[in-house]
Amino acid sequence: MTEFKENDNKSRFFCQSCGAPIMAKLKNNPDYTRIRLGLITNKIEEAIEKHIFVDSKANWEVICDDIPQHKEW
Repeated sequence: MTEFKENDNKSRFFCQSCGAPIMAKLKNNPDYTRIRLGLITNKIEEAIEKHIFVDSKANWEVICDDIPQHKEW
């Protein structure tokens, strides 16, 4: 895994062989790690808690559940 420091706060990690994105970490929020879902091969047991950035979703995308929606993060 190779680290790319995007700025003083954010690091992105990539596969050293093929360059595929793996994860990102924020220095100012060490409890938060963004992992690419394509890496997960097991069934995900967690339920969706919220929809974020719904103001910028595609116009053809329809959210058909009662899960809370947020315009931003």
